[in-house]
Amino acid sequence: MTPAHGSVLHRPAHAGGGGGGGGLGDWFCVTVVQADADPLRDPLPDDFAGARDDGDLDRLLDVARRLGADPERLVPWDRDAEPFWDVDGPARLLLSLVHTGDGGPPAVVVVELNGFEGSRPEVLRVLSDRASVHSLFRGVHADRFSYAADGRVLVTFEPTLVEERTGEAPDALGADLADLAAAARAQAYERVDVLAVDLLLRRTGLPLDDAWWQGEHLLAEAAAVPDDAAAAPAGLHPGVAAVGALAAADPTGPAADLLLTTLQEAVRGALHLTGVADDPVLGAVLAQAVAEARLLRGLALAGRPAADDVARRPRGVRVEADPMVRTESVAAHARIASAVDALWDAYSPPGLRGAAAHGRGRPGAPPQEHDLLWQRLQAGLAVTELLAWAVAPADPYVGPPSAAGVLLHVRFALADRWPAFEDALVAHLAANAP
Repeated sequence: MTPAHGSVLHRPAHAGGGGGGGGLGDWFCVTVVQADADPLRDPLPDDFAGARDDGDLDRLLDVARRLGADPERLVPWDRDAEPFWDVDGPARLLLSLVHTGDGGPPAVVVVELNGFEGSRPEVLRVLSDRASVHSLFRGVHADRFSYAADGRVLVTFEPTLVEERTGEAPDALGADLADLAAAARAQAYERVDVLAVDLLLRRTGLPLDDAWWQGEHLLAEAAAVPDDAAAAPAGLHPGVAAVGALAAADPTGPAADLLLTTLQEAVRGALHLTGVADDPVLGAVLAQAVAEARLLRGLALAGRPAADDVARRPRGVRVEADPMVRTESVAAHARIASAVDALWDAYSPPGLRGAAAHGRGRPGAPPQEHDLLWQRLQAGLAVTELLAWAVAPADPYVGPPSAAGVLLHVRFALADRWPAFEDALVAHLAANAP
C-alpha cells in the first residue's frame, strides 16, 4: 500500500497541468466503485463497437453510463487539465481500472479535477447499486468523505468534523475512523488531510500511486445526475419528501408554507425535549432564531434573481440575489453562534477533546446516541440548518433545498424518541397537505 503522504492524492499538480510527476492538485474528487459479487454492469447494446477485456472494460463503461456519459465517446486522456476548469461546460471525468492484487475484479476509479459529482448523494446512490463506493472530495471551502453501498449513502462527513457524520449508518466505518477522529479533535488539520487520503486507500485497498496516475485514463463528458430533492441522507420519510417536492416546485405555495411551519415546530420540539429551551441564556436566543426563519425565507424568495436574468447572464458571470438576503442570513447565524459554540463546548470541552474515546465528546462520556449533551448540541445544530434551509431559495445555482438536513439533527437530538415524533410529523403533513 502506498502511504498517504506519498500518494498523488496528497501532492500538488504539476505546473504543466496534471501531467509530469505531480499529483491531483488542491481541488479534486476521487470516487472508487467496487463491485459486489455480481458483476457491476448492465448489458451493453448488441451493436456496441468498443473493445473488451474479459468484461473489465464493460465494468468501466457501465460506471460511465451511470454518470450520464456516452460509453462510445470515451477517449484516452491527453494529460491536458485545462478543460476541467471550464465551469460552464459539461462535467469532465477520468475513468480507470485498478486491481487490488487479490485476484478479484478491478475497481473503477473516477477522478474529477476541480469537480465534485462523486460526492453528491444522488451520484453515490446511482453508483452503489450492487457495489460499494468510497469518495473523497477536496474543495475550496470544504472536504467530504462518503461511503455508500446497495444504493444507500451510509455515511458522509467532513474529515475535520468527523463527529458530525450523517447518513443512514453514521458508524458504518467503525474503528477505521479512530486515527482521523483523534487528529480532528486535536485540530491537527494537516494530519487530517493525510489521514483522509489514507482512509480511502485502506478502505479500498488500491495503490493510487504514480504508476496509476501516469497510466491510462479515459476522458468522459457527463451529463449531471439530476438532483433528487426527495432523497435524504438520513432516510427522509416519503411523506415528508412528497411535501418537500411540492415545496420545491412552488416555493411560494401552500406546501412550502406548510413545510416551513412543520420544520419550525420540529426544531422547537427538539429544543424543548432536550431541555435547551429551558436554558435561561441559550433557550431564548435559539427560539428567536427559529422564529426568524420565516422572515429569512420571505427575504430569500423576494430577493432571488429572476430565472430569465440567470438564463441571460454573460458567460462566467453570476447573477446575485439581493445583498440584503446574505446580510440578514449572516447576522442571524452570528446571533446564534455563541449559543451553538456553548453547546459544543459542553459536549466536548476543548481541553479534553484529545483524550476522548472515538465517538465520545469527553473522557468518561457515554456514546453519542446516549449522551444528553450530544443531543442538546444536535438541537442547536438543527437551528443552524433551519436558517440555511430558509435562505437557500435565494441562490439560483443550487438545487431545491431539502428538509433532510434539518430533520437529521432533530432525529439525532431526539434519539429513541424520534420514531414516535416522526410518525406525528408525517401525520400532521398528511392531514394538512394541499
